[in-house]
Amino acid sequence: MARHGLILFLIAIAPLTAAAESTPGGLPGAMIEDRGKPGERKVIEKALKELQRSPTISRLEKRRRFDFTVSFATGSSIEHGVWGRVSYSSRSARILVNESLIRSTRTQIMETLAHEIYGHALLQSETREKGVEHVLRLEENEAFAQAVGAVAACEVRGYAVNESIFTLGKGAAAYHAEVLFTDSPERLSLDRDEAKDARGAVKARLAELARRRRHLEAAGKNAKHWLWFFAHLRYFHRIEARRLKGVTEETRAWLGAAHPARSLLLDTAEPHLLELTAWLDSKEGRDFTTEIREAASHPYTTDLGRRLGELGEKLASCQARRKADPPAPGAPAADDSLTWKEIQEMHRRDSGKHASYFKIAPPIASPVPWLPKQLSAEPGL
Repeated sequence: MARHGLILFLIAIAPLTAAAESTPGGLPGAMIEDRGKPGERKVIEKALKELQRSPTISRLEKRRRFDFTVSFATGSSIEHGVWGRVSYSSRSARILVNESLIRSTRTQIMETLAHEIYGHALLQSETREKGVEHVLRLEENEAFAQAVGAVAACEVRGYAVNESIFTLGKGAAAYHAEVLFTDSPERLSLDRDEAKDARGAVKARLAELARRRRHLEAAGKNAKHWLWFFAHLRYFHRIEARRLKGVTEETRAWLGAAHPARSLLLDTAEPHLLELTAWLDSKEGRDFTTEIREAASHPYTTDLGRRLGELGEKLASCQARRKADPPAPGAPAADDSLTWKEIQEMHRRDSGKHASYFKIAPPIASPVPWLPKQLSAEPGL
């Protein structure tokens, strides 16, 4: 299911009340329910047609062995903040798309349809056919759906709305580290490596959670120190405030928004992980451990990992192309704003020359990266 926060739930959808009409475009078994609003049908039809221009979607379409119906929905049919969701039964998938997307870009609608149809619905169809539905409980399920949507958008439109999945371009480990603790707290989503030892995975997550708390503590101190240093640069070095505007706004935004948001993530995840540790000792937990371990070692899961790697390479290529784009005609010239690298060099020089003065500054701590092995880190913090 596509949503802000990107959490998957497989929820049964009530039967549609209006008759569905077949959609043109050469997609066998594809139907559109327009709820009596022809404009909705046109929006979905256009998005489905545009999707078929994606080489990736064209290949996945050849794997599709199920019919599907697409409809916009709102209210009790779909949760607030959820972009789309799918239910699957008897070789038939039903896709609901949040009607708020009607007012969004065509890219977002297309990306959501690819996510649900050629991501989640396709995996549900294939795993059910092979009798390995427990694969759907692996993190690769959501990663695959997100990657399919983003790759399709990149191939057709040149960019993707869901840029968070671009981390997959750095490899599965980088993606897993990025989404850790951001998943729904009421379920356990393991990647295939973790699934080999669910209990060990939960203990490892608790250790990683503690490490990330140390990151927040250190980075919080350092953010306050940098704000003090920016003031030092303005008043003692007479550096114009405009040259420090970017780093100042970035630091204040991190301190005011990212820091408390990440703290809340960890506060939410910790009791859940402790509860899971006990649950894994129950019969239900032991059964889950066996099932998820078998799913992780199944050949289908191995192949899914390979396909996910290919999608990651495509995402990396898409991102590289975007970075290589030349400036747009008439774009303003680069300004003389100070970079973090320049500021850190000034800090090294000044703190060495004026050590006694720097004693009055807010304390600075040794940085602890948010992600392990420095897969990424906040600049300057």
